[in-house]
Amino acid sequence: SNTDLSSTHSIPIHSLNPLPYGEGAAEPPEKKRTERNDAYRVYEEIIKDNIDYDILIQDMADRDRLDEIVDLILETVCTRRKTIRVAGDDYPAELVKSKFMKLDSEHIRFVLDCMRENTTKIRNIKQYLKAALFNAPSTIGKGRRKALHRTADHSLYADVPGRYLPCFREAVQ
Repeated sequence: SNTDLSSTHSIPIHSLNPLPYGEGAAEPPEKKRTERNDAYRVYEEIIKDNIDYDILIQDMADRDRLDEIVDLILETVCTRRKTIRVAGDDYPAELVKSKFMKLDSEHIRFVLDCMRENTTKIRNIKQYLKAALFNAPSTIGKGRRKALHRTADHSLYADVPGRYLPCFREAVQ
């Protein structure tokens, strides 16, 4: 063998009995579930950090809505699907996941304000939220953020008096 046993950096360990978990064999369901749960918890921590969850929770009365948004982001980021449907269109899952991982507290505040100001009945809240979250970075880009100002009740308005920023009507019907 060409393996230098004096080097401890990487000693290959060969199992005498590679079964039942050797190459090509399925892992036990418990191990898969544990790994999935671990990944889920890691992503949950990253997402909560990205959106300043602890600060948002202090600023708002509706913790359930914020938790619903975090759960939807987590569900979307952890999906194994190749495509994700948003507002009736299928997008590559990696694009949607990337956009969701870049969401910050201002995006979340914007989506919550849109929901609060929406007067149309939302038939599928999950689809509405997914569309709102997906579109938030484009809708309140750098130029749009500069045009925003907060009112006393923390609602987001555009520079044009009497006009709200467009919310995401494509998921509302």
